[in-house]
Amino acid sequence: MPDFDVIDAAFDSLIEAIARRDLSSTLAAFSADHDAALLGSEAGESARGAAAIEAFFRRIFARPGSFRFEFPERSWTVHGAVAWLVAEGTVVEPAGLAAKSYPG
Repeated sequence: MPDFDVIDAAFDSLIEAIARRDLSSTLAAFSADHDAALLGSEAGESARGAAAIEAFFRRIFARPGSFRFEFPERSWTVHGAVAWLVAEGTVVEPAGLAAKSYPG
């Protein structure tokens, strides 16, 4: 049985790294495998492979300000070393002053 507390803690570390705009810690949350993938919430927000994921976050972190996410409701599915997350929460975008709903 997966330890969901450990999985939640790893996800929280990723959210905190993104808020700090810490590229090294953000990338550490992703597999270095060639088929690792990132799917964002906006059209065109996807990256496949370590180099593409790094390029994605370099673009995000080059913008002024930082994103702050909160996902109080999380549903995990785990198969082996892979975990999928379905979550709803809020995001405060760099230019935003208030949180808005964020489907994950």
